[in-house]
Amino acid sequence: MVDVFISYSRENKARVADIAAAVTAAGYEVWWDAELPPHRSYGDVITEKIGHAQAAIVVWSHASAQSEWVRAEADVARNQKKLVQTAIDDVMPPLPFNQIQFADLSDWRGEPGHRGWSKVLMSLEELCGREAAPVVASRGIPQSEPPRPLPVERHGPPPAQKS
Repeated sequence: MVDVFISYSRENKARVADIAAAVTAAGYEVWWDAELPPHRSYGDVITEKIGHAQAAIVVWSHASAQSEWVRAEADVARNQKKLVQTAIDDVMPPLPFNQIQFADLSDWRGEPGHRGWSKVLMSLEELCGREAAPVVASRGIPQSEPPRPLPVERHGPPPAQKS
């Protein structure tokens, strides 16, 4: 059984890969169709995976809001009371999903304290029945430590020294 199923439009695959990696880093087992077995029916696998997942993140974008597959997956998750909605574009979830809260990840770039991301983790904790693992920043610095500045790469001559 996986913890989290992720539904999205293939146009957003790179951005969704970041979300999937962050959910995995938070300690949850993730399934998304990048792992779709070639010998099985897409619809059968999706229905099975949503049914066995404890939570289903739907990543709304302009493209996914138009996708019948994403809407169908969101509907299954909503009916099973495991829907966690996110938006990565300036888009409102389509009817009837616009009646349910969503986490705005349109400006999220992986920062652990982002308001929308915190909402996602809070939902996952409730639906999966356990707290998320401590988040490690992308540079390998635990969240509890203040970030250190990255070295600045300079091009051209060094700046003039003041006496």
